[in-house]
Amino acid sequence: MKTIILIIFSLFSLNIIAANYNVATDGSGDYTTISQVNSASFSPGDSIFFNRGDTWAETFTIPSSGSSGNPIFFGAYGTGADPIITGSDTRTPVIHVNNNSYIIIDNITIEHCASDPWHGAIRTGTTSTVGVVIQNCTIQDNRGSGISLQGSSTATSVTIDNCIIQNNGQFGILISDAFTSGEIKDCQILSNGGYADTDAQQFSNIQGNLSNFEIHGNTIYNAAPGTTTKLSESHGIYSSSATTITCNIYNNTIYGNLAGAGIKARYSVNVYNNLIYNNGYTAISLGGNGTTNAVYNVHHNITYGSVLGYGSLSVTLKGSGTLDANIYNNTFYKSGDAYNSTKEVSISDNLTSLNVKNNIFYAADGRGGIRIDTTQSNADIDYNLYWKDTESGVPNNMYNGTTYTTLAEWQALGFDTNGVNENPDLVNPTSDFRLQSGSPAIDAGVDVGLTTVGLPDIGAYEFGTSAPIKLQTDGSNVYYKLTNGKWWGGN
Repeated sequence: MKTIILIIFSLFSLNIIAANYNVATDGSGDYTTISQVNSASFSPGDSIFFNRGDTWAETFTIPSSGSSGNPIFFGAYGTGADPIITGSDTRTPVIHVNNNSYIIIDNITIEHCASDPWHGAIRTGTTSTVGVVIQNCTIQDNRGSGISLQGSSTATSVTIDNCIIQNNGQFGILISDAFTSGEIKDCQILSNGGYADTDAQQFSNIQGNLSNFEIHGNTIYNAAPGTTTKLSESHGIYSSSATTITCNIYNNTIYGNLAGAGIKARYSVNVYNNLIYNNGYTAISLGGNGTTNAVYNVHHNITYGSVLGYGSLSVTLKGSGTLDANIYNNTFYKSGDAYNSTKEVSISDNLTSLNVKNNIFYAADGRGGIRIDTTQSNADIDYNLYWKDTESGVPNNMYNGTTYTTLAEWQALGFDTNGVNENPDLVNPTSDFRLQSGSPAIDAGVDVGLTTVGLPDIGAYEFGTSAPIKLQTDGSNVYYKLTNGKWWGGN
């Protein structure tokens, strides 16, 4: 009996051993054409490798699903440039995941997809796709969009990792439907949306239903290059679909998106630890929530140099849904240059709640720190530092249509009773926003739930640190331990 069981178990084990297949245009592999791969059937754990240096002018429709822990892997082998799959500017998509799940696409160049903004050069499908990973790929020079993520309310676990997504005519990444989890990380996403004027459509580098997405470690710039008709509409990142589920955007470098904001979000979002600079309009633009309740948490960001001078952060167009904004420990530097009324931060509507603490407002000459256009019924604004290089550094803030030049005038409204009106002594603004020894921002902040040890400094950096060195989590929040022993972080 033991012998029979062993034989049966051995046969079953042999039956699930994964297989490797090579694809080469010279006939040296298991397959020559992508059409042959499309017609094959693969098992969970199988790997299909495309020969480096080869090019296929076909549509690749993935034929099979893997399983949890045993994805089907489509990658590269050999030496030379990554294998290329091209749409020859006539086919769309170039790679169709075809509603399959547990798929990895690795080290493949996808280019020259035909025009189709909603489907993309890589398209996941329209149903409950699960466990799709696109990594180490170059998606470029497509007339349409780079990647189109489609799914349903049960689609989950899609990852785009360490990819170059560039020079696509429409969206860089478009998320059309809700995913229960997704991640875009460590990518370079640039110069997408060049056909904005031709197609009469705004195109952002990343756009769509970003609920449940983690977007981090990316470099994102130059959306809709050259547009003259879609100015203010084409952004680095745009969270545009109605949802109460939060998107997390952190540790990104976002710059040079001259046709719009660095980050634009209508619905709930956590924006933290980003470097955002030299975008055409506002660095961070929030609002337009309509009937959906939204919470905006913005902390530990560095922003500077809005090209058209619309400021570092704006919250506007509150709908009938509740809207809460928490703005903590940011360094806002000289982004309001276009108009005298432009401030580093602008709040246009009476929000459900507004909390502004521990921020550095370093305004451009003749400008100001914060502008609030209407009476706020539930605002807590305190422990902020205001400065500019001229006019004795006065805040020059605005509230409900009136300018309050000095800190004392501003404090008479009940704001910033613990505020500071001194030079923060930054090491070297635009290249190093750390605090120098003796800065009045050191230990001048207040605990807002993002620190657990010691008094926080005002601004994005804690004195004596250059980067987090240790990670700790309490199950829902993440904290970074700095070299001076303090903690910061959250979300």
